Amino acid sequence: MDQFGEIDRFAVHDLLVRFVVNERDACLVVIEQLHALPYAGKVKYQKGKRRAAHGTQAAFSLGRSYEAWIMGLAAYHRVPLEVPPQTWQSVMIGRVLMSALPGKEPSATVACQRWPQAKHLVYGGERGGLIDGRADALLIAGYGQAVQKSGQLTRFSNAR
Repeated sequence: MDQFGEIDRFAVHDLLVRFVVNERDACLVVIEQLHALPYAGKVKYQKGKRRAAHGTQAAFSLGRSYEAWIMGLAAYHRVPLEVPPQTWQSVMIGRVLMSALPGKEPSATVACQRWPQAKHLVYGGERGGLIDGRADALLIAGYGQAVQKSGQLTRFSNAR
């Protein structure tokens, strides 16, 4: 992201050239499948509690970032493995842990257990807080490695 909170398209290009173009055969790109955000722009009340909803601006920004990656990959004739969040979460975290811990804690807990050297990346926020998305990114990459090792990749191999 740039200083305005927008996706840095030049950084996307640099990453794609470095990891996708130069590593033609060994590269698998895994992206969390984008789905409709529930209650975008609305407030939901659940059992007497007000639940935070995704704003329309947040939904729009997420869609723009997602499409930037998809189009960048298409420019290099690459097809990403798009995985629904429920799929990688059930494989990498497990349903029991997902229901036992609130918010992003299950992802952070499992990511730090699997890759202890990455703990500073997951909890490097202000005052040592959790940085949103980094643990998920590690686990999505781990899911991609597991799928690649299992030999289940057929349509997601490089499209060249």
